[in-house]
Amino acid sequence: MGEIQAVIRQQAGKPQQKNGSKQEAGSKADANGQNPKGPSAGEEKRCALLVTEPMLASIQAELKRTGKDEKLILGTFQLKEMAEMTVEQYKACMKKFKATPDRKGGAA
Repeated sequence: MGEIQAVIRQQAGKPQQKNGSKQEAGSKADANGQNPKGPSAGEEKRCALLVTEPMLASIQAELKRTGKDEKLILGTFQLKEMAEMTVEQYKACMKKFKATPDRKGGAA
């Protein structure tokens, strides 16, 4: 019976080793450049939906209403041009516009 117990112990240890090697494989993937925190900002931008023409028009209307310059938006969201803006960035932008008062002095 001593031999049977030894075999059982060996078999009981094998799944633990397999689980351990799976965890090691996960850590190897991280060492190979996989970011455990998720995609980088550039990768996220490529995967995200971009704004539509009507969305861009609403941003332009808000810029006119508030008297702000488009460069402010480009700098805030680190964009080269407005067409690069994602829908997520658009939502954040419009939220900021809601908190921004109309420009002083009326029309420019």
